[in-house]
Amino acid sequence: MLAHFLALGDLVIERVKTELPSDFQLVAHAADLAGVKDSAQITPACHIVYLGARIGTQLQAAAPPPAGKVAWDQDWMTVVVVRSAKDPKRLTGAMEVAGPLCGRLVTTLTGWKADDGVMPLQAEPPGVPPLPSAAGTLYVPLRWRARITKFTT
Repeated sequence: MLAHFLALGDLVIERVKTELPSDFQLVAHAADLAGVKDSAQITPACHIVYLGARIGTQLQAAAPPPAGKVAWDQDWMTVVVVRSAKDPKRLTGAMEVAGPLCGRLVTTLTGWKADDGVMPLQAEPPGVPPLPSAAGTLYVPLRWRARITKFTT
């Protein structure tokens, strides 16, 4: 059972660090990737971003469920960040680095059951394209949905 409503982010970080220990120099929460300066960005990195939640379904019961007994659909984004000096304007080097990292991340998280009361993660369309920077840094978003049915606080 999740320790609190937003604990899934910490579990995703732990999973990535455990399953892909040599892939990323940094795996951490990011509240706002727009505020990260390219020159200060540690790469390769995997940022975990909470995108929000909505009520998924009322839990099934013979009688109406007690207050607060709903399933929540949470949306999370993992953003793979890489940089390559090979060809910063066309990002060919960055794409060559990001592709395998994204593949391993997708394999690691798709269908993963984080905890009791959490349905397996489902990949979702990210809704935004990869974002290149003039400095040759590439930000590749991958989006996930989890249905949460239990958390302790």
